[in-house]
Amino acid sequence: MSSQMGVAECLTQLPADALGKPVLQTHSRMWVDDIQAECKILAYSTPDPKVEIIAVVKGDIAGQEGVPARVHSECFTGDVLASKRCDCGQQLHKFMRVMNDVPFAVLLYVKGQEGRGIGLTAKIRAYQLQDEGHDTVDANLKLGLPVDIRTYGDTLFVLRDLGIKSVRLYTNNPDKMSALQSITQEVVAMPSVVNERNIGYLKTKKDRLNHRTVLETFKLPELSLPPSQLRIGIVYAMWNQYFVDELRSAAEAELERCRVEVLKMAVPGALELVSGARITLRHHKPDAIIVIGVLIKGSSDLYDRSCNAVMTGLTELNAIQDTPIILGLLMCQNEDRASPSSGATTDEARGAFGSHGGRGDQWAPLVGWSNLLTVLVILTMSLLQVLKREVAPLCTLGVILANFITKGLKILVKCLDSTGTLWRRPSNSRRAPEDPGFPSSHTSIMTFISVYFALYLWLHLGYPFFRAALVAVLPSGFMAAARIRDQDHTLQQTIGGVLWGTCMGLWWALIGPRLRGILEWAEPQPWALVVLCFAVAPNQRPVRLGDFAGRGPTVDPVHGPDSPS
Repeated sequence: MSSQMGVAECLTQLPADALGKPVLQTHSRMWVDDIQAECKILAYSTPDPKVEIIAVVKGDIAGQEGVPARVHSECFTGDVLASKRCDCGQQLHKFMRVMNDVPFAVLLYVKGQEGRGIGLTAKIRAYQLQDEGHDTVDANLKLGLPVDIRTYGDTLFVLRDLGIKSVRLYTNNPDKMSALQSITQEVVAMPSVVNERNIGYLKTKKDRLNHRTVLETFKLPELSLPPSQLRIGIVYAMWNQYFVDELRSAAEAELERCRVEVLKMAVPGALELVSGARITLRHHKPDAIIVIGVLIKGSSDLYDRSCNAVMTGLTELNAIQDTPIILGLLMCQNEDRASPSSGATTDEARGAFGSHGGRGDQWAPLVGWSNLLTVLVILTMSLLQVLKREVAPLCTLGVILANFITKGLKILVKCLDSTGTLWRRPSNSRRAPEDPGFPSSHTSIMTFISVYFALYLWLHLGYPFFRAALVAVLPSGFMAAARIRDQDHTLQQTIGGVLWGTCMGLWWALIGPRLRGILEWAEPQPWALVVLCFAVAPNQRPVRLGDFAGRGPTVDPVHGPDSPS
């Protein structure tokens, strides 16, 4: 046995050209960014002193059938510089991501085959001819060089030397398919992402070198499940939120109508949509992904680059795997152009206060003023009680309780009304489809405050009944009209809010005074105004000082105009 081992060691020390076959020179362990596992790297010399074969192996491939494999010819410009003139770098990294997703695989990187064997310097000379209008084949011929001088017999030897029984060969090259036919179980095409620089090169490879058609192997998965069992991911950007919300709400409403399970993921801005889609693919395995984002140029100098980066990233992600990624991207020069495309209004995007609806653009300011009126009524009521040295403002406490009770009623109505005829909002509402609308929260709280305030003025301060009644009717009527015209609620939901708010106002006027004995220890304190803010906040949209100062929105250099705070 020892004599046999000695002969083997002597043979491996002989040069490859003397043996007429590749010789393993050395090996080590290797860690690669695209592969989340330890790999093994092996270096083979070949009979051609200019050519070396480097094998990157993941897992135990000895004796395996159908090992994912790629034979990749060296391309300095594509692999190292990520040149857009070819698809070499794309295919190299795509296959390494394939390696990451399987238990075992092998990559053979063939050094010395730059430019289909003509070398780097000659390839750059060929680039000059391509710039003059010649394709990659004619450029080589005009230089007096062969179109392709590569051979793949040595790579076949290396695959067998590694102990592989058969491979799933990832390639578009018919010469590789032919040379490795004896060990190939299946050929898998490598799709390429087209850009303005490589489209001619890819077309020449298809038409004159018989490579596979670019992207022709991309397959949509067959719909083997009923819609109710489908899982659709929605990845959306939080930047330019008002415009994005319009697009997202429409998508969610349609998916809910089809009873599709929706997986939602929010990312900060449009540039994070690619990583968000990749994370959703990796961790949730959806049947499809809808990517939603809005990029607005404004005064940004990076708009074009941002759009190109997002589109390139999503297109490449679409090409390297079989889960469809549906692009719901809106790219506009300014807010005014984004408004009709998304369904949102420009005023909304500029952070106008108030909770606006879908298409009642001219009524949006009315809703904002009705919300502001709500705050003023509560403040006035609280201050009156403080000045009279009564207990802690009962109106503030009432708003808190009314808010919670109204939310509970909305949930109860949604549970009881399975058809959604009562609680479902109008189709063009800006709210999420699952957000119940009966009764209208804004209308309920405004009516509650108005009724309670009117009774307080009449019974405690001695105001004439009709003057106090105007306090009850005008603010609540103002809010109801705004909610209806704003198209965020149906007529039934708004009327329900008026009736429910009236009932709560009468109930609180009766029960409120009885709380005085319980709350005698709670003299009016500044904390009452803090509680007031928390009571009002759930029903108000944040207001920015810039809106009152008449300033327009600022513009982020990447994402466009800023979203509301």
